[in-house]
Amino acid sequence: MSKIATNAVRLILLTIVCSGAATAAPRAEATSASAEKSSKKKTHFEKAVELYMLGPSKADEIIQELDLELAERPENSKAYIIKAMTLMGTRRCAAALKVVDELHAVPALKGRVFPAALQVRSQCLYDAGKYAEAKAAIEPFREEFQQKEEWRKEYATLMQAIEKALRSTPKQ
Repeated sequence: MSKIATNAVRLILLTIVCSGAATAAPRAEATSASAEKSSKKKTHFEKAVELYMLGPSKADEIIQELDLELAERPENSKAYIIKAMTLMGTRRCAAALKVVDELHAVPALKGRVFPAALQVRSQCLYDAGKYAEAKAAIEPFREEFQQKEEWRKEYATLMQAIEKALRSTPKQ
């Protein structure tokens, strides 16, 4: 995977994992909750995130944990996104695109926009040399990427790469 894609995946994962922290309880409650949580068994999603931080060598284990998570909680959008990013990061873009399609097919998630999933789709299409499709997959959602600084940067970087590839590709 390119350095751009690797950095993007790390930023997206940090955003996904940290987004849960924004809704945490006040500090006193959080301390007692964390002590209680540490005694509880970790979810498959939590195990997958820990494995994800260990790198691509854990990809098969990550996917296994996420499959178990999605079997229990099929509406967990974060699990779909991390699964797609893991597949993309291990050069299995066809499978990553299927996971993004599965995410968009979940009835409880219909109509929601997931910038990380859009980025996976666009990056996979770009890597396959389908530059026009990559642009079409991400360009209409420009505004969705303006919510966070790292998303703005990733959108700009990916669009620049796509535009450059489109300019250098001979017209047929």
